[in-house]
Amino acid sequence: MNELSPSTVDTVLSRLALSANTVLIVEPGTPRGFAVVRQARERLVSLGMSVAAPLPTRRHLPDCGPRLVPFFGTAAPIRPPPQSEEGRPRL
Repeated sequence: MNELSPSTVDTVLSRLALSANTVLIVEPGTPRGFAVVRQARERLVSLGMSVAAPLPTRRHLPDCGPRLVPFFGTAAPIRPPPQSEEGRPRL
């Protein structure tokens, strides 16, 4: 989204809000990337979409200034595959 004009971003987000169940926005972990995520998130919320991350309980994300970029993430536990009696992974 960082490469698109503001009017194109607005059009894309409006169409996504009307037609998509889920929207995932990924941008670089830079101040500009975070600004893009924040703007897109606020636009999607204003169009009635729910937010899973970042900060789903807040309407607006904090402005961390030009030198700080918050990172949000959730990792699911990774389980090793079940082992056969020979010690090889069962697929």
